[in-house]
Amino acid sequence: MNNKYKILIVEDDKDIAKGVAEFLRIKGYETFLAVNGKEGVELAKQIKPNLILLDIQMPYLNGKEALELLKNDPSTYRIPVIMVTSLSDTEDLKESFKIGAADYVIKPFLMDRLESKIKDYLK
Repeated sequence: MNNKYKILIVEDDKDIAKGVAEFLRIKGYETFLAVNGKEGVELAKQIKPNLILLDIQMPYLNGKEALELLKNDPSTYRIPVIMVTSLSDTEDLKESFKIGAADYVIKPFLMDRLESKIKDYLK
């Protein structure tokens, strides 16, 4: 059903990244992992995912900076990006929407809630 959909997970917490990736694989999505914003931007340009889950707080290039690069690149600007955030990231989240984020989820989140948001953008 969802086999054609590629989802890039950009998250520096390996446990969260692996958990989300495993859940989405079970649901039929093809998943790719990046551990920081720099790696995420590079991988997005290579694989052209259908959707990106992007953590805000990361080393090397944070989520907001990575989002700005993605939205300013003709090869990636149309990819919907769901920001992954903690409650303390509200200012970063507001700026992310100005840059072009499609949606957000707050950590910790329910996997079913995440999948529901993903489905909304892959219709």
